[in-house]
Amino acid sequence: MLMHPMSRILTSLLCTALLVWSGAAAAHAKLVRAKPAAEAELGASPKAVTLWFNETPEADFSNVKVLDAAGQVMAEGAPVPTKDQKALELTLSATLPPGRYTVRYRVIAVDGHVLEGSFTFRVGSAAAQ
Repeated sequence: MLMHPMSRILTSLLCTALLVWSGAAAAHAKLVRAKPAAEAELGASPKAVTLWFNETPEADFSNVKVLDAAGQVMAEGAPVPTKDQKALELTLSATLPPGRYTVRYRVIAVDGHVLEGSFTFRVGSAAAQ
């Protein structure tokens, strides 16, 4: 049985639309940048940890922790959105002494996708670690 030319066009358009939609639906939030950056070696304690994502995170449902090398929580809380709506910031209330730190984050994007991750940075010289 032969298809009418208009049916072929409509079928092609439908298939293309489904492929485009499924690709967009599969795209989830991911961390694109952080300050301090992963594996950064800082001369002094940062005043805040800022995380940038490829899509807008829900600050009210997100959490960021800064842990020292022993796993002790040095800072924790709900990060605050920055002027750039795709970034969240956790202000550090205390100065971090020299050492290695891990940032752990759990972020929920506006699409409902949960993103969890971690990275480390150092404060002070590597010899002091």
